[in-house]
Amino acid sequence: MPKRIYAKILATADMEVKYKPKVLCSQIWNAVVISMYREHLLSVDHVQKLLYQQVTSDDDGKRTLKPPSFFVAQDDAAFTQEYYPSHSEAERRISFFAQSLSSVLPEPVPVENMPTFTVFTPHYSEKILMSLREIIRESDQYTRVTVLEYLKALHSDEWDNFVKDTKILAEENSANFGQASAYGQALAQDADKAEAKLKTDDLPFYTIGFKSAAPEFTLRTRIWASLRSQTLYRTISGFMNYAKAIKLLYRVENPEMVHLFGGNGSERLEQELERMARRKFKFVVAMQRFLKFNKDEREASDFLLRTYPDLQISYLEEIPSTEEGGLPRIYSCLIDGHSEVGPDGRRKPYYRIQLPGNPILGDGKSDNQNHSIIFTRGEYLQLIDANQDNYLEECIKIRNILGEFEEYNPPTVSPYSPAAEPQPTPVAIVGAREFIFSENVGILGDVAA
Repeated sequence: MPKRIYAKILATADMEVKYKPKVLCSQIWNAVVISMYREHLLSVDHVQKLLYQQVTSDDDGKRTLKPPSFFVAQDDAAFTQEYYPSHSEAERRISFFAQSLSSVLPEPVPVENMPTFTVFTPHYSEKILMSLREIIRESDQYTRVTVLEYLKALHSDEWDNFVKDTKILAEENSANFGQASAYGQALAQDADKAEAKLKTDDLPFYTIGFKSAAPEFTLRTRIWASLRSQTLYRTISGFMNYAKAIKLLYRVENPEMVHLFGGNGSERLEQELERMARRKFKFVVAMQRFLKFNKDEREASDFLLRTYPDLQISYLEEIPSTEEGGLPRIYSCLIDGHSEVGPDGRRKPYYRIQLPGNPILGDGKSDNQNHSIIFTRGEYLQLIDANQDNYLEECIKIRNILGEFEEYNPPTVSPYSPAAEPQPTPVAIVGAREFIFSENVGILGDVAA
């Protein structure tokens, strides 16, 4: 797999040979593994077995990279270590990523030369972010199972990883405020009582994911559930991985640039990576009902903009006519997380374009996209519904996907000239394989997808 990552994911044809393939591949692979850990798909033990790690060489005492035994274990049945939970989402994603690298992929170009593109999603009334009430209450009068309990049963390993992460965060918070942790208090008692107290104290974590009702803890549970349900937040968090992928590829393939801007972690480097990501990728969500949202929807959309400031939201604004019986004026507006917030709490739009009339004529979804298309930028559009997801390891293949369109060696003779040779029809649409995550929601989610 490392050889395939180097040959197919990285733009190695334009790179200098002095950089070792192992060093470049390790950064890509480690970023993929860490992204799965942050999504609570992998435990700390699994991550340690999957990461490239720096070790001291026995020969000259220098630091060297040790590849994970996972790469060897795939070809050797003698390895019995568990690298991820069996039949888990992590196993599915890693397996698909490895298999996809064995297929024919167009050669990537350097990040600076790649085409620009926009991800475009229409939204009407789809759930943006699940509220705490929706998660922990019974969904209807005929069942005694809450949404959270159902998701915990479906994703038990991921819930355990989430709880462990939350407990560490809670311990750190207790230490910061000078409070004795439950573990520290328990040590002062005898072993049996200590264990019983720890289990009792941990019960809220395993039941609802938090012990304190502070917003930062309840929000974590809401996000965990939303990322495993059919929500707009899941779609946006998935496809905003394009920005992370572009920054990762740009940093890995340009070590001189990293050194020039002060090395990894420097503010100047982060600014340069952000500049490149914004130049190559945009995400526009056409929220038709944005100004008619209820309180929960407004809070959820504001949370989206605070989490992803570069996310752009287009919406329709309707101004009643000043003349009796006159038609209202309708404007197409665009905001993002950097927009100025007015005295009324609403963000001031960058663009406010008057339309000749109501753009919603027949099919609401496509009409909603049509009025927003003026805000998209780049050579290509990726049209995504509000029930789809994406992952970092798939996003790093974006240059290969866009390579399906690109003509890197265009003909020198005008296609309209009599001397021009017949050319094949250019590729206009590229379809991608989809994984239907709503199949576990029930027969309706399976059939509708």
